[in-house]
Amino acid sequence: MTAKSTYSIGEVVKRLKPEFGDLTISKLRFLEDKGLIKPSRTKSGYRKFSEKEVKKLSVILKLQKERFLPLSVIKSKISTLSDKAMEDISGVKIERTQGLLASKSKKDNFELQIKDINKSMAKFGIEQRHLKMYETFADREAMLFYQAVAPMIKNNSKKAEGKLSDLLRSSQHLKNILLEKALSELLKKSMP
Repeated sequence: MTAKSTYSIGEVVKRLKPEFGDLTISKLRFLEDKGLIKPSRTKSGYRKFSEKEVKKLSVILKLQKERFLPLSVIKSKISTLSDKAMEDISGVKIERTQGLLASKSKKDNFELQIKDINKSMAKFGIEQRHLKMYETFADREAMLFYQAVAPMIKNNSKKAEGKLSDLLRSSQHLKNILLEKALSELLKKSMP
């Protein structure tokens, strides 16, 4: 779908359905009722979504699907995100594993993303050498995941890709919880 100034509720569902298969018009209305999205209205009362609102909706759905965050938390996070941060999140898919079995050209794209993340972390004094542990862990985790799907690769690559997506989603959720737990414990220890 080409970019235009506004979209109807049906057009938004059609546009986002490939990424969020369970998205319905009812869900959009529910998110509006909860105050997460605020589409404008035509004189006759029809909802009209701007490009910015569609990106915001994409971020909401990603946070819900990939991070398993409750709507109340998503609402507070969304209100603090800049337009740039919103764009970054809406453009990043956890399902990047789709096509990994068939494509080797994604390596350059991954390298660019890693470089961008390194720059972002450097702003906080975290140097590239500190990030080596992530690469080491990712290599080990990738091997574990590969072993889990290896029997499927020869028979059904689509099934293997689906399982990789599920493993990646679960792994990211686990890492987020473990990191939050560890940070919480460190903060408790450092407080008088």
